[in-house]
Amino acid sequence: MLTLLGHAEAEARSLNMPSVFAIPELAEHALAVLLRPTWEQICQAYDHHQGWDDIHLKDSAIADIGQQALLGLRRSLRIL
Repeated sequence: MLTLLGHAEAEARSLNMPSVFAIPELAEHALAVLLRPTWEQICQAYDHHQGWDDIHLKDSAIADIGQQALLGLRRSLRIL
């Protein structure tokens, strides 16, 4: 599901459109309520680490934050 969100977010950003969660029909869906905090952490990490300089360090930082966000989601669902 997060991969699908990633593709939708990339498409929206490339077209200067709002995030997927800005669409009322999607934002109020139970799955969106569950995924939004995790997704926002990942997007904030991406926004903070933009640019091509030191891309390998930025990529690692985004991946680390994403991993922690996903672990938090799993904990909240009591999967871990």
